Amino acid sequence: VISIVDRQTHVQVVSASGTIVEAKCCVSTIPLGCLQASADSLFHPKLSLEKMDAIDSIWTGSYKKVFLTFQKVFWPTKPPLIGLVRGKVNPSSKSIPGHYLLVNNLWAKSGVASLEAILCGDLGVWAFKKSDETIQHAVIEFLESAMGLSNVIDLLVSGQVSRWEEDEFSRGTYSTYRLGTMDQHVDALRAAEWDGRLVFAGEPTESEHMG
Repeated sequence: VISIVDRQTHVQVVSASGTIVEAKCCVSTIPLGCLQASADSLFHPKLSLEKMDAIDSIWTGSYKKVFLTFQKVFWPTKPPLIGLVRGKVNPSSKSIPGHYLLVNNLWAKSGVASLEAILCGDLGVWAFKKSDETIQHAVIEFLESAMGLSNVIDLLVSGQVSRWEEDEFSRGTYSTYRLGTMDQHVDALRAAEWDGRLVFAGEPTESEHMG
């Protein structure tokens, strides 16, 4: 979608392919990150100042899932979620920052020799635009350090890294409050525009279950 236009009696939505859709009302579930990047030029006439302030006031979080599949299981088999803690970090280490890491144990859930490392918050920011190989090796180095292992990379069969923050059609993973965000910002984001012809919905408009 490249343009959403109020025609007074209806709303016109124009896509990059030239397709034009007209309706009495438009319900927008455009991700918050995309709104933050393009709301100022996407809607005609422009959104209210309250709406634009709400869009800019809510934080778009960073969250990466790192799936690693191995030849065999070398971690505790029963816990579905494993919390890992490591000690002092070598300053020259290329591992992920910090001392803590949560991993989902897909063996316990599905019988698959895979781990899903959760990189959110500062870890998600650290991983932004880094290569799959860099992220995978950093997670494996953390596993080795926390579990007292070595040569885990030799057991790796395949890996995959989610990239919602870098996808132009999502530009983020979840929304949440940051310093300065208030309930009124969520209320303003949810509020209709253009005399009710433009309605906003989706995850960032729900304060109780945001994220």
